[in-house]
Amino acid sequence: MARFYFHVFSGRTVIDTTGIDLPDAALAREEAVRLAGTLLKEEASTIALGQSWEMSVTEGDGRVLFRLSVSVSGS
Repeated sequence: MARFYFHVFSGRTVIDTTGIDLPDAALAREEAVRLAGTLLKEEASTIALGQSWEMSVTEGDGRVLFRLSVSVSGS
């Protein structure tokens, strides 16, 4: 098991100091997609046009494994 951290950057920064123990990076990616969906649903009314939303998933040493990014654009 490894510990993975899910940090969110939007209008504010939320650093995950607890993390989640998961068997591997593939399951961390699946968890990140699920968590991002839940957070985006909860924050939908607060994400403005032109704003971006990002989740970075890191290992315990701080190395970024991957990022999920959403940007809101319109005409």
